[in-house]
Amino acid sequence: MQTPESVRARMQKIAQDVADDLPKGYGFFVLCFKFGDSTQPCEYVSNARRKDVVAAMQDFIQRNPIQDPSLN
Repeated sequence: MQTPESVRARMQKIAQDVADDLPKGYGFFVLCFKFGDSTQPCEYVSNARRKDVVAAMQDFIQRNPIQDPSLN
């Protein structure tokens, strides 16, 4: 069973790998959540400031409305 700490450590590794592969000037975030357990908070790692991550998330949500689940 994974602990929250071990998941965070793995996310940090993923974030470092992404940062190493992206060209300079690109921001990113990695969002992690547990399937089927809405009581657990989402976690994220990023190379950007929180306010920039939230703005990017809001922009993404506005541009990608939820589709009818029966179509997926």
